[in-house]
Formats: sequence, structure tokens, C-alpha cells
Amino acid sequence: MSESTAAIFAAFIGAGAALLAGGFAFLAALKQVTKTATTQRDQAFWDSRRDTYAKALVTAANFQRVSDECAHALVSTSGLQDELARRLDDAAHDFETARAVLCLQAPDGHGVANAISVTHSYLWEACKIIELWAAGEVNQYQSWESRLEDTLSTLNEVVSSLAEALRADLHREVDV
Repeated sequence: MSESTAAIFAAFIGAGAALLAGGFAFLAALKQVTKTATTQRDQAFWDSRRDTYAKALVTAANFQRVSDECAHALVSTSGLQDELARRLDDAAHDFETARAVLCLQAPDGHGVANAISVTHSYLWEACKIIELWAAGEVNQYQSWESRLEDTLSTLNEVVSSLAEALRADLHREVDV
């Protein structure tokens, strides 16, 4: 083999090796970019879910606070004033909105859907009791005060369960 042929083979092998190394570098860079993009997307999704969960818990706590104020107003002689009734209605609708977003963002399983449903049912039960009590409806089986107290106590427990389910969902192990 002549020196020129050997030089051409060496140049060809060198160029092929450089091309192969460049291809591997490109694939490694592409893999890293994909991994970074996936991580950023997952973080943004987690942040969005966290914010949604926090808003739902804040709206539930607001409803609890307003319903306690309603219960105190109904027990006292002042009764349920229009402003307080409007605040209760607003708090219930705020939770309804947060619940709708929760239902869209929360994954199946992990107990979140059930916790949302149970919280919603007790929240609306409390709202119904307050409205009937304020309207002077007769309840022959149980006093409004004890019925509302039981419902609000249970609501407090289910909101705590909802918070635990949401926290567990946010911090569960994910497949990588």
C-alpha cells in the first residue's frame, strides 16, 4: 500500500471517527435537552397542581369560617343577616369552583376523588342546614343547632382528610 493510499485511509477513518463521536455527542445533547424539558414540564404541572390544591383548601377553610359565623348568628338573637347569608353563598360557590378544578387536575386513584366528593357533600349539607334553620323550617327529629354542630364537626374531619389526600398525591413517588 502506498503512502498516499494509507493517508487517505487514515483520513477516512479519522473523519468517520469524528463523525461518529459528533453523532454520539448530538444524541447525548438531545437526550439531555429532552430530560430537562420533561423535568421542567413536570415541575410546572406539580406547581399548578399544588396551587390548585392550596386554593381548594383555602376555600374549604373559608366556608368553615363563614358557616361557624352563621351558626353563631343563628344561635344568638341576631339571626342570619343578609350580608352573612351572601358570604355563605359566595363561600359555597367558591368551593364549588375549586372542586371543579380539582376534579380536572386530580389523578384517578390516590383517594383524592373520594375525599373531594365527601367534602363536597358535607359542605352542602351544612349550607342546607343553615338555610333551612334561617328560614325557620321545622325539624322534628333533631334541633338545628346540634345537627349543624355535628355536620360542621364532620366537615372539619373530612377537610382534614382532603388535605391529607392532596398532600399524599403531591408527594407520592412518580415513575421516572
